[in-house]
Amino acid sequence: MLSLAPFILHVKYFQKLYWFGDSWGLLNQLTHQGLWRWLFFPFAENFVPVFKMLWLGCIYLLNGSYFWLIVCLWLTHALIVYLYGRLLKSWDFPFPGILLAMLLLGLAWTNIET
Repeated sequence: MLSLAPFILHVKYFQKLYWFGDSWGLLNQLTHQGLWRWLFFPFAENFVPVFKMLWLGCIYLLNGSYFWLIVCLWLTHALIVYLYGRLLKSWDFPFPGILLAMLLLGLAWTNIET
């Protein structure tokens, strides 16, 4: 939930965002390569076809709304952090270690762009 704080606190600014950066690159590749070639073509960290399908599905389901795409990306990030915590719990890691690992993943400095 802490990683969602910037979005919640500044939601009115996120509603004004337009498509930019990597999103344009991915859409451009999709247009030029076609779906099947694009799915398996690496793009930065997006090399897993499942995540590209999720991203593309969100674009179509949300009618291209960048605001709602950001909401989906943040919710996906929160779900991944939650599942990571559940996995660590199933391996009997102590609670303080699980909490620290979830905080480091959820508030990762590598996700600062978002």
